[in-house]
Amino acid sequence: MRKIGFSRRRFGQWAAGGVALTALSACGGAREAPAGVLRRGTANEPQSLDPHYVPGNAGAALMYDMFEGLMSYDAEGRLTSGLAESYEVSNDGLRYTFTLYDNLKWSDGTPLTSEDFIYSFRRSADPASATRSGRVLGAVQNFRQITRGEAPVETLGITAPDARTVVVDLEYPASYLPDVLASFSSAVVPRHAIEAHAERWTRPENIVVSGAYTLAEWVPNTSIRLKKNPHFHHADQVEIDEVIFYPVERPATAVTRFRAGELDIVFNIPPDQIDALREAGFGEAIRSSPTVGVFYALLNNREAPTNDPRVREALSLSVDRELICNTLLRGEGDPAYSIVPAAMPDYEHAQIPMESQPIEARRERARALLSEAGYSAANPLAVTYKFGGQEINRRVAVALQSMWREIGVNAQLENVGGNSIVADARNGNYEAMRYQYYAPYQDPVAFLLLLQSEANTNFSFFNNAEFDRLLDRADRTPDEALRKQRLREVEEFAMSQFPVIPIYFNRRNYLVNTRVKGWRENVRGEHLSRYLSIES
Repeated sequence: MRKIGFSRRRFGQWAAGGVALTALSACGGAREAPAGVLRRGTANEPQSLDPHYVPGNAGAALMYDMFEGLMSYDAEGRLTSGLAESYEVSNDGLRYTFTLYDNLKWSDGTPLTSEDFIYSFRRSADPASATRSGRVLGAVQNFRQITRGEAPVETLGITAPDARTVVVDLEYPASYLPDVLASFSSAVVPRHAIEAHAERWTRPENIVVSGAYTLAEWVPNTSIRLKKNPHFHHADQVEIDEVIFYPVERPATAVTRFRAGELDIVFNIPPDQIDALREAGFGEAIRSSPTVGVFYALLNNREAPTNDPRVREALSLSVDRELICNTLLRGEGDPAYSIVPAAMPDYEHAQIPMESQPIEARRERARALLSEAGYSAANPLAVTYKFGGQEINRRVAVALQSMWREIGVNAQLENVGGNSIVADARNGNYEAMRYQYYAPYQDPVAFLLLLQSEANTNFSFFNNAEFDRLLDRADRTPDEALRKQRLREVEEFAMSQFPVIPIYFNRRNYLVNTRVKGWRENVRGEHLSRYLSIES
């Protein structure tokens, strides 16, 4: 039995010894910043404040501020304790025993115990709940049988021997389980509040949380105001009293508000604005880091015309990823030919044949494939590509339209809202569509599950029994080095079927006001407000 514990350093003090932003008069803005209040921009209005249902990535920062699970992340994105102060792993890797901090409480002062985790995990696994969070529990004993309706939810491999102990039993060793349990989708939720208020439990007057901040006010499409949770287990280490999230769908508008002094942190600044920001004196406010994320085009594998593998291969072959990264992204992204990002730790990048082929040779092959599929100048392939969100997505869409025209494809572009993208993807209401995905945990299987037939994140509807078999075999491999090798082979097999079109691996670019201290770059891209402080 191996025991893992964590030391709790005061992360807010790291700024003094780390890299600090130089004061910029420009970052002061036209408005005087309120003392003790952090103002964060977010991409759009979250559809829910329930961590088990929040879609996409825009709500992640908000969720991590309000909710916590057994594990969490520190200021540099490293795995650390959450509500569990330590855990033990059995010698065979099949049992994890977590010990909670003593005297944990919900934000309303109600005791938070191991039974709350039993409820939360069962809620995630229960097919009747239709949560988005259950996908991360795939290795837990009986999880798959429960999601298929073949076993009752009470058989899930989660038990609570006493009020401070949570035991997780696995069907096969999964060394990434602690990382899975740090994701906000694995956060504990309050049974007493949910049963009392049903779907209205996340309203300001009803909400109960486990994180460093609780909801004080939600003005739809305007702001979401959080206040410090006095019952948080390390409340004495939380320096900022109030955090306000402002949903700003257009990144260019968020940049303008930052320059006017209305926002302290802007998420995902457009690559084409970076040079102008530097010239305007905001260079040292730009914070950038690679991240474990991929921008890709979904292809509907169950509907014509993209259910034809020849069509999918032709569309993928004709995309000039280097041109997109070098011109549109200005070097702020890396060409992607596979689904698992290059920034994935301890994972050898998959070898994809087209990556070394000249673009003209690929286009010639693409034209031949379309001809074989029955398309010609007299009968050209027509496909609709949906996109939404920031301006860079429109530019990529226009680039794809031009590249596909080179092989005789007529692509119609359809601009839809950011929230519509998620709904259309889930419902299969598209032929081709832009999408991006950030790993909820740092393991290749998080991305390969995007293509697994039963996964609720498989929005391409790729259904390949051989891929499912190989993925299950690889993920269950006890030897970690061999497991990663097999996962890479599975990825290479999947990419040979062209289920989606990977386009580039993301970098995350932020603007951070110089009054904000304690900011640390990390590949997860998660920056919890509890680790930040504000200079007067």
